[in-house]
Amino acid sequence: MIKMLKTVMDMHARLTKDQLFDILQKLDSPFVPTTRLYIYTEGLGAGFENNFIMASHFLLPQIENSLRVIADLKQISVTNFRKPEQFENTFGRVLEKLAPDMNADLYAELQSFFLDSTNVNFRNELLHGLIDTASTQHFGYYAWWLSLKLIYFTNTYFSLGKTENP
Repeated sequence: MIKMLKTVMDMHARLTKDQLFDILQKLDSPFVPTTRLYIYTEGLGAGFENNFIMASHFLLPQIENSLRVIADLKQISVTNFRKPEQFENTFGRVLEKLAPDMNADLYAELQSFFLDSTNVNFRNELLHGLIDTASTQHFGYYAWWLSLKLIYFTNTYFSLGKTENP
């Protein structure tokens, strides 16, 4: 379905990176820190150009960072303070800590797609170079679409006040 919708989008005017940057800036989503606007623009722009391999490589680390930002907004600590050195928790642990404060369906979706070893496990497969090019392109559609969804519906999915209609 995402591919069908993307095909319809491709039949209309294409967004330039400048337009996409402006849209992200005006949207002012808590999911996209201002220090990450450029890299989100590059990742989303790659997806709009149907390069979901590049989009995945740009967006996946940003999604992980953005979840940390949301945790910080909700005053949820994602740093391990009990060890001599402070380390950031992994993607999975951050997601677990956010679970009580986020939409349950979204939690299940992110857990299943990015982390579950009985499913795609896209994060591990991509970031450790274990996934082939065709699979990256294929699953990259979904990662790109999830990024758009997370950016646009941040307030709703993470109960940050203002709500949108998903």
